[in-house]
Amino acid sequence: MATYQAPGVYVEQIDQVIRPIEGVGTSMAAFIGVTAEASRKRVDAATGDRVVVESRLNKLTLVTNWTQFTAIYGEFSEGAYLPDAVYNYFANGGGPCYVLSIRALTEIDAGKAEAAAASVPGEKGDAFTITAKIPGPVGNNLAVIVSHDDDKSFTVKVGDQSVSGLTMKKSGGSHVGDAQFDAIAIGNVGAATEMPAAGSYILSGGGVTPLSAADYVGSAAKRTGLGALEVQDDIRLVVCPDLMAGFDGSDAAKTRIKTVQEAIITHCEQSRYRFAILDTPPGMTPDEA
Repeated sequence: MATYQAPGVYVEQIDQVIRPIEGVGTSMAAFIGVTAEASRKRVDAATGDRVVVESRLNKLTLVTNWTQFTAIYGEFSEGAYLPDAVYNYFANGGGPCYVLSIRALTEIDAGKAEAAAASVPGEKGDAFTITAKIPGPVGNNLAVIVSHDDDKSFTVKVGDQSVSGLTMKKSGGSHVGDAQFDAIAIGNVGAATEMPAAGSYILSGGGVTPLSAADYVGSAAKRTGLGALEVQDDIRLVVCPDLMAGFDGSDAAKTRIKTVQEAIITHCEQSRYRFAILDTPPGMTPDEA
């Protein structure tokens, strides 16, 4: 606009070109759900182990690429769909996004999860049981191989770990109950005469207490769940990839899904320029949904 230094009559030409309405970006997504881990770590110089320095559970975190995601939230894991969603988001050209893990499967409270297990049979009964050290579904499908060294000793192998010369006798320092593995624990050891049957044993039965609607909705005051998104103005897409996990068709499951999805819709409406990607319950047609 021109600057006028004194009173008078001035002619000013005004541009009459109609400017188009600028579109609102829809690229910034927020993912809420389940991950394998949810913590920042450092590498211990002495042992080389990854040590947790900060929990990111139920804390909204900006992630710029897949490498950064795995450093905080781990890799793909059975029972978690959020990692698959984020991986494909980046693989298809997605930029930075927000991640909110409301459950970390490898860092879960043992009281909220059942560990995967398997029984190894003996000649008359069970020789011993094998239980995953990490509770929840992450132990499912873990393979444990038992092979005989001779008629009195045997070898147990889990992944790259193998312990040979094990026996069922408590004396002698080679008792199977004393064998140490990173992924499993051996317990309920039977009688000394119960030589275990050779074979491959697959752990199963690991699971967790289903997430509730309150876990997803969270609290704006505590900045948890969906409520944590209210403080970020740049989010345009809201996605909950794990909401349909474990859906069994029960009224309780339907109510949980409806409650969460209605909360997401309300959240997006109140935020104006925010959209949601919603799944229909398994087995339902769009009309039924």
